[in-house]
Amino acid sequence: DGGLAQIIPHIKTESLWLRHSEEVLNMTELPQYEEGRHCIAVATQFRVLLLSSTRLNIRAQISCQLASSTFVSIGSHTVAFLSSDNKVRYLCCLEGKFCTGIIATLPVMRYGHALYSLMAIRPERFLYAQHHAGSRLIEQGENKNSFLIPTCVTRPAMLLEPMIANALCEADNPDESTILLRAVIERFGRKVGSFPHSDGEGVGVNGTGLTQHAIEMVSAHGLQHPASWLLAGTSQFERNSQSKILPSWIPMSTKALASPDPDSHLHVLSHGEQYFMDYVKSPDYNMSSTLPRSSDPSSIFSHELAFVAMEKGDIAGALRLLDLTGTEGSESTLFY
Repeated sequence: DGGLAQIIPHIKTESLWLRHSEEVLNMTELPQYEEGRHCIAVATQFRVLLLSSTRLNIRAQISCQLASSTFVSIGSHTVAFLSSDNKVRYLCCLEGKFCTGIIATLPVMRYGHALYSLMAIRPERFLYAQHHAGSRLIEQGENKNSFLIPTCVTRPAMLLEPMIANALCEADNPDESTILLRAVIERFGRKVGSFPHSDGEGVGVNGTGLTQHAIEMVSAHGLQHPASWLLAGTSQFERNSQSKILPSWIPMSTKALASPDPDSHLHVLSHGEQYFMDYVKSPDYNMSSTLPRSSDPSSIFSHELAFVAMEKGDIAGALRLLDLTGTEGSESTLFY
């Protein structure tokens, strides 16, 4: 038994298996990054899988039907594909809800039906082909009934989220920030300047491309500094900071995940109101500002954050947060 165990070691991870009548439609080996680990992408009629390149263990899988069996690599641990609902999706090796996401949604034809094929993904765009779209070049005197040449369509793409996911998978320990993650965030992350950007830096301005899923992904792995930089352009919040919180469409609760201390929480809560922000930065100077009502969501959320600060022993931070709530119960909370 001991010799057999050495020949066939016990593997705790889930191994590759196929269901009844399930067939492999495509298998693609993803590129390797600096002699690190990489994966193999597999597509069947019912699901998309990522396998380890050594023992073919299932690293991640999603139940999904494909519009076409083509795969496009976004890294050594992330693959993009086109699902039957005309969505360009990605699959990576992270656990839980962070293993998959949506890059773009392709238009649905008003009349008839035509399949799409994902052709390539570049730093700032993706290319796809429509089965009934093409062009025909005919010289004078040639037959007009020649075959159409397939024509690809180019669309802009915001790839920050899947590239962060791949960088987290690339590290031996996803909870540790890597050089690759830093490069991705600096080149594809927060942009406040106008166009044009440099080559290989992606597109978007004022937070375009920064998603709620991306911030939650980084925060869930304990990478507070990268999350703070994505949110405000700095990894160290200061009370007199002039940084702008981006973007405006991400929920306040998600932004709070990337805020390391009460000062940054107040900075997030006051985003978009200049006088309110001046008061938050310098409450001792009696800045003129109208504080939110006690029933306002920002006041309620500030009250909850004050409880968190007190649990951590930050009484001064809790006082600043309770000052924002402006309720009679704020004082009793300190003595609770």
